[in-house]
Amino acid sequence: MAEREDSCSLLSGFTFPLLLVHGDADLLIPIERAREIKAALPFAKLVELPGAGHTPMMEFPEATADGLRFFAG
Repeated sequence: MAEREDSCSLLSGFTFPLLLVHGDADLLIPIERAREIKAALPFAKLVELPGAGHTPMMEFPEATADGLRFFAG
């Protein structure tokens, strides 16, 4: 996946709600990348999980669920 072509240009065509859940301790994809995506999509919601790495849903399941609940309305 790290070798694949960047497809962020497709994001501008998104018209549906988007939730980003990202750990600030992710060593594979830095939190700055999630912030860049959020900046490109003002309607998106970014949930930053302090101390979470690359698998926040496994490391912090409750915080991830809280983000999903908030997003779902």
